[in-house]
Formats: sequence, structure tokens, C-alpha cells
Amino acid sequence: MTSQQVIAAVEAGGGTRTRAGHADARDLVDPATRALSLTARALREPSMLHAALLSLLSADAMAVEPGRFDPATTAQLCDPDGQPLYVSRRGLAFTLTELSRAQALINVCAQASVR
Repeated sequence: MTSQQVIAAVEAGGGTRTRAGHADARDLVDPATRALSLTARALREPSMLHAALLSLLSADAMAVEPGRFDPATTAQLCDPDGQPLYVSRRGLAFTLTELSRAQALINVCAQASVR
């Protein structure tokens, strides 16, 4: 089935603003397992926190200022120090579930560094 056929089927069932893209094996990993694995990586190597967040969210960019990011596909998190951290990706808004996973990753890393 092509991506256009998938989009047509979803829209025929009532879906709106539908997008489809190619997936690889990494996209098929259980989201909770992926989040925990990335958290463990960030705990082992604190300098990898931003990379872990980008990977977790399939985000394209991260900054401490919203800059020129598209507001429709940009979200704000709080970094370990409580400061704003903006993440953005092309074409697809973040879900509340994705953002809560990302903030939980940040919070676990912040709590671990306090100890």
C-alpha cells in the first residue's frame, strides 16, 4: 500500500490533516521502551540530554529561544534548571503524550543530578 492510499483510507474514515511517511525498524519500537532507553543514555552521559530529547521527539531543532521556529510545530519544555527549552520539527505538531514523555525524561535527569 502506498502512503497516498493510506492517507486516502484514513480520510475516508473521517481523518483530517492526515500525513503518512516511511517507517523503519526504529520507528516500531515501543514508545515507553524507547523513552526509558533514551533516559538511561542521558543519565549515563548528561551531555547527551539534548540529543536524547531530539531523538525521543523526532525533533529537528532545539533552542532556548523560540526564534524563527514555526509556532504550529514548536513546543516549550522546561530544562533541568526550570528554564524554557523549545523543540521544533517540520510539519507535525507534538502530542501531549510526546511532550509529557520528554518532560519526564528531563525531570528524571534533573532529579538524578541533585543526588
